[in-house]
Amino acid sequence: MIGGFNSVMKEHIRRANKGEIHCHFLSHKSQNELTELLANETKMMILKKIKDAKYFSVILDSILDVSRKEQMTFLIRCVDVSTCSPKIEEFFLTFLHIKDKREYTYNPGHRSDVESLTESETHGIGGFEFLFGMVIWYDLLAAVNIVSKSLHFEDMDLEVAISQLGGLVIYLKNYRETGFEKAKVEATQIAIEMKIAPVFPKKPVKKKKQFVEDVEKIDESKIAEESFRIDYFINIMDQAIMCIEIRFEQFQVYEQIFGFLFGVKRLKVAEDDELRTSCMKLEASLRHDVDSDVDGEDLFMELKLLKDVLPKEITKPVEVLEFLKRMDSCYPNTWIAYCILLTIPVSVAFAERTFSKLKLIKNYLRSTMSQERLNGLALISV
Repeated sequence: MIGGFNSVMKEHIRRANKGEIHCHFLSHKSQNELTELLANETKMMILKKIKDAKYFSVILDSILDVSRKEQMTFLIRCVDVSTCSPKIEEFFLTFLHIKDKREYTYNPGHRSDVESLTESETHGIGGFEFLFGMVIWYDLLAAVNIVSKSLHFEDMDLEVAISQLGGLVIYLKNYRETGFEKAKVEATQIAIEMKIAPVFPKKPVKKKKQFVEDVEKIDESKIAEESFRIDYFINIMDQAIMCIEIRFEQFQVYEQIFGFLFGVKRLKVAEDDELRTSCMKLEASLRHDVDSDVDGEDLFMELKLLKDVLPKEITKPVEVLEFLKRMDSCYPNTWIAYCILLTIPVSVAFAERTFSKLKLIKNYLRSTMSQERLNGLALISV
């Protein structure tokens, strides 16, 4: 049937049926050879682009594959200067099998599946406390998801990323202070619609010995609510704020070094003394022993001229780099500074894409695949 639509295949089938050829299939050795040749050629092209770019950053992330092996993806981010317009590229090179790894992560919110299941059975999945928790998580994850999506854009730059993360931190801190009561009102309305009693389950309270005249009636429902607020709500919010702030602080370090290059508007309004200080700080940050990638004084003189000759429509660092390439080698220090700036990774979105390819290539039917074959197929397909 296939031969009826393809003359080459038709001739191949005719020869196979008449015994004119005997090897009429592609053996696994031939497949592996072909995969290796294509992968090596692809890797050579990538390495050439990285060498031409000169400046690059390394991105690492890891995941367990289907055979429970720890696979670390190795990515390179650089500015591809081989095209007419410079383009920010992230290249996959290989998966590294981590055979001996030791790590410790402190996460007080983490508990085993058995413990979580026990708690679900104890308090009831359909109870008000569970419903309240779902409302809190919805508000929290909705805000995080919006920022996460924006950080995964291919043209995302550090200035926008810092703004997005800073706004998220402010939102989470405000929600920590006022979000509990708002979530309680929403959870109560949903509970009434679902015909669930909007009350927290009573919990045992350790009582101290008191004199008869000092004994007061304790509202157990208020105690349960306060316990939920402190042990659940506050704990979750503190963990979320801490994680986002760590990421935000990392970007702030870059902002202190490269901030004056983020936006053209910011560059054009910078005073000479401020601009000179920023250039000298960048030179010191890029110094290794006695050598530095840029000369602070030369960079200052180049930027003084550049901010007056840049077209008005140029607003982003990558657009500045395109303009600099058209100017050839007139601004060497500025070219290097912007190349290094644009190699700083904003997210690990591309690493997640390589994990998607890993799951497609090494599934449960091919769980015994060798590491060499996995890397070859991944390099071709990513």
